Amino acid sequence: DELEISEEKFYSIFNNSPASMLISDPKSLLIMDANEQLVSKLQSAKNEIIGKRLEDLGIDILNSWYDDIIKMLTSGKIVRNFESPVRIKTGEIIDFLVSVDYIRIKGYEYFLITAVDITRLK
Repeated sequence: DELEISEEKFYSIFNNSPASMLISDPKSLLIMDANEQLVSKLQSAKNEIIGKRLEDLGIDILNSWYDDIIKMLTSGKIVRNFESPVRIKTGEIIDFLVSVDYIRIKGYEYFLITAVDITRLK
């Protein structure tokens, strides 16, 4: 079926992307899935990420950008290339450019959050 093929293609791209990506429930903000790039960047195990909210991962969300993004999304604005510094558990600060899209999987709507590490460019 075409929908199943489409979802398989999406997950192949999601899991193999060089950008850090996660899928989040827009109401609870719980992380439903995270790709290997994000797991590696956050220096966490995947099971430490899934089912949690971003702020519960033991990382510091610097400059309150996460709250700003949520406000933008709830007011219907598009989020593209939003500069978003994060301090991970090791103390390292990673500068991301974050974009958020709405996606539909099996009839449910989710946030697809894509984060590109721009730390070395700064």
